[in-house]
Amino acid sequence: MALVWINVAAFLAEVLFSSFDDSETLYRLGALWTPAVVRGGEWWRLVTALFLHANPIHLVFNMLALLVFGSWAEQTFGRLRYGLVYAVSGIGSMAALVALMQLRWVGSELVVGASGAIMGLVGAFAAAFLLRLPQDHTALAARRFATIAAVLLLQFAIDLTIPQVTLAGHLRG
Repeated sequence: MALVWINVAAFLAEVLFSSFDDSETLYRLGALWTPAVVRGGEWWRLVTALFLHANPIHLVFNMLALLVFGSWAEQTFGRLRYGLVYAVSGIGSMAALVALMQLRWVGSELVVGASGAIMGLVGAFAAAFLLRLPQDHTALAARRFATIAAVLLLQFAIDLTIPQVTLAGHLRG
């Protein structure tokens, strides 16, 4: 819940300082912008961008996913490893995006959102689930697997149909 509240507080700051969809406000608050990271040495943006969101729908969908997968991951890994997976996935996804933008494999744009960290949690949870599957043939395990599959299919469908959402962004996590 702490991560959800931090994301909500950051979004409220976006609204307080201007409009949540204002690129200048997002930049001032710490959105990821590759030239600022690479040439300006603003590596802190790899972290701050994880807590900013482009609009209320972006925030709501990310926080719903975080509530579902975050609670499962925290129960599975414990609080410390859950936080570590979230941080490494989030920061790693932003760093990977900087590298892809530097290589010009993806377009350079202002980036915000917790999706990389959340998809990292989904991947870690799915890996743990698959490792335990031979011992855990319960109805709960089957429902969780179906939920993971449904979320991934829905996410990929969204990625392919909404221009502002990138498949590369979610695969980084």
